[in-house]
Amino acid sequence: MDMRLLYRAGLSAIASFILFFVAPGLAVQSLYHALMLSVILGFLNALVPYVVSTASYQRNFLNIALFLFGINTFALYLMTYFNLGLGSSSFSTTALAALTLSVLGLFITLVFGSKLNIK
Repeated sequence: MDMRLLYRAGLSAIASFILFFVAPGLAVQSLYHALMLSVILGFLNALVPYVVSTASYQRNFLNIALFLFGINTFALYLMTYFNLGLGSSSFSTTALAALTLSVLGLFITLVFGSKLNIK
C-alpha cells in the first residue's frame, strides 16, 4: 500500500475531526463518535481521488473536486439521517461542511497525490 494514501487518510481524518467541533450547526454526541466518523471520512477522502483518476479519462481538478463534494455531502447526510453520532441543524450546514472537507481534501491530494497524474 502506498504510504501517501495513509498520509492523506490521516490528514483528512484530522481535518474532519477539527471541522466537527469548529463548524457551527454540526454537533457530535461524544469524542468517540467524532473519532470514528472522522476516520471513516478520512479514508473516503483518501480513496476517492484514486477511484476517480482510474475511472475517468480526464483527471482534472474539477472532476475530483465535484466527486469529493458529492461523496462528502452524501456521507455526512447519511451520518445525520441514521443518527450515527452527528447532528446537523439543516442540509445547508451539512453541504457547507462537505464543501469545506472537499476543498481540504483537494489540497491534501495536491500535496500527497503526485502519482495520480492530475492535470
